[in-house]
Order: sequence, then structure tokens, then C-alpha cells
Amino acid sequence: MYSIADLIRRSLRLAVFLPLLALALVATWYGLGPSQAHFAALTDGQRFVDVQPGLTVDSLIAQAGSYGPEAVHYYLQWSGFDVAWPLLGFTATMFIAGWLFRFLPAGRQGLFTVIVAAGYAAVLMDWGENLGFVWVVLHADPPPLLVARLAVTLHAAKLFFLAVFNLACFTVLFWALGRKALSLVRGPQGPGPA
Repeated sequence: MYSIADLIRRSLRLAVFLPLLALALVATWYGLGPSQAHFAALTDGQRFVDVQPGLTVDSLIAQAGSYGPEAVHYYLQWSGFDVAWPLLGFTATMFIAGWLFRFLPAGRQGLFTVIVAAGYAAVLMDWGENLGFVWVVLHADPPPLLVARLAVTLHAAKLFFLAVFNLACFTVLFWALGRKALSLVRGPQGPGPA
């Protein structure tokens, strides 16, 4: 993770960040917009199981078993897209986090590596849940309970690492804003009285 964190720090340039951000935003728009709407039309209003925070083993099995052939086919295609989407999204967000973490004192810069680890752990959990969800969708009768349990556990782990990542980034953001506000209130610090 140190190598990835260092690579992100060395690449903190608009020429790298802006195209990555544009790709992540387009992928997010597609992943949460048109693709969700199309899937909902195929499944009587259901959302992808991947984006359901309260997903349980029973609800996963029930939903997967209710998908018709066209919904299964579309879900498999979307799951292929869902391999690139979290990687793009988290990498773009890592650049934002890398920029934010530059405001921390030098002694706290090592925390960025922990945040990178949490972010990419979420990506790995996402990929694992994808494999499990696809397996459950393809083998809905009889439902593979062990795979469904593992997939739902990975789904919960993804959400946990996502929460850690977001909480850390917001904490650093508020800390940096607080320091800036404090410096504005104090005014420029010149030399003391002669």
C-alpha cells in the first residue's frame, strides 16, 4: 500500500486527476442512472443487489430467484462493468484524499497509506461480492446458501471499509477547514514586539 500511496502522491496533478475524475463520474452516472432504470424495468422495480445496504442472505436469494432470463443477462453484463467502476471511483477519490492529506502535519502523513488500504480493501470486497452475487444469480435453483452468505458478508465488509474511508476523509477535510478558519481569525502572524 505504501507504493500505491506514494504513486498517488507523486501523481497529484490536474492532467492526471481530471481525466480520471471524468471517467469516474461518467461510470457513476451510468452505474446509478440508466443501468439502474433499465434493470428496474426488467425486474418490476428492483435495484441491483450490489447497491442495497441492508441486503440479507434471504433477500439476495429471493431477488436472484425472481430474475427472468433477460434480467439475468443484463445483470451479468452490468457485473462486468462493476469490476471497473469501483476501481475508477476509488482511484479518483484517492486523488482527492491525497490532496486533502497534504494539509496534515508531516508526522500524520503516514495515515494516508491507511486510507489507501481502506479504499482499496473496499474495492477488493466489491469484486468478491460481485463474484458471489453472480454465482447466486446463475445458480438460483437451488440457491447456494454458503456462497450467498459469503457474498453478503463481503458486501457488508465493503460498506464498512467505505465508511472508514469516508469518515477519515471528512475528518481531514473538517480539520483542514478548521485550521484555515482559525488562521483567518488570528490574522497574519508577524514577528513579535521588538
